Amino acid sequence: MALLLGTLTLGVLVLAAVGLRMVRDPGVAYASSAYTVESTARERRSLVGRFLEFLDRAVGGRVLGQVSGGTRDKLRDAIARAGTPGGLTVEALIRRQATWAFLGAVSALILLANGMVLGLVAPVAGWFLPRLGLWSQGRARAAAMERELPDFLDVLAVTISAGLGFRAALRRVSTLVGGPVSEEMLVTLRQIDLGASRRQAFEDMRDRTAAPSLHHFVTAFLQAEELGTPLRGFLESYAKELRRTAGQRARTAAARANPKISLLLTLVIMPALSLFMIGSLALMAFGL
Repeated sequence: MALLLGTLTLGVLVLAAVGLRMVRDPGVAYASSAYTVESTARERRSLVGRFLEFLDRAVGGRVLGQVSGGTRDKLRDAIARAGTPGGLTVEALIRRQATWAFLGAVSALILLANGMVLGLVAPVAGWFLPRLGLWSQGRARAAAMERELPDFLDVLAVTISAGLGFRAALRRVSTLVGGPVSEEMLVTLRQIDLGASRRQAFEDMRDRTAAPSLHHFVTAFLQAEELGTPLRGFLESYAKELRRTAGQRARTAAARANPKISLLLTLVIMPALSLFMIGSLALMAFGL
């Protein structure tokens, strides 16, 4: 019996590990990355991958109708902030959450059979784990935007000074530079090409991203456009302001880390050194 429970537990852990990898790349990969396409294709051909997809259809399909519209909107916003990884949709995310909750329920039964009451939280943890992974991707993407935006604006200012119009320069820089900022700019340009106004397209970009610097840039850019401010000077000055703000944040983080390091030294390292010194003196005193 113990061997059977151990085997089932190991199987659930393997499924959870593969599922976590599929959460980070759950569906169609970006066409610009051949490696991602090939790895996703191999994963889908694997037995575990096909089994997880079967659970997505069998278990997740029953849950789709139970999710409210407000929850779907929140999931849609979370997916947009994460950059729609692998072409992820709201329906695919809900199905994957249901699969993880089912695996958590199986784990809970195994743990309860071994007398572990904490296994009751496994289904809840399984339901929220894909969303946690998506939230983590959104935070990482926002941090990447914070780092990349000043350099992107500098290159855009130089390109505009070379004689290109704003839209042509923005398209060229976004195509050549790459990264999360470029991806969002290309989506914005695509919306403009489809008939959206420039203001509406940039406001949509501001709403679907989680980077504060990009939010502030869009607001300042729209105001500068209304006032007729030269774009090159605005972009250069705003890039400098972003770098100055980033430096201030780094200094603030370093200042906050100093008391934590001092507390760690006081509570952990100094007592250990004191015990070592007292022990050494005691050994010397007793001639050991």
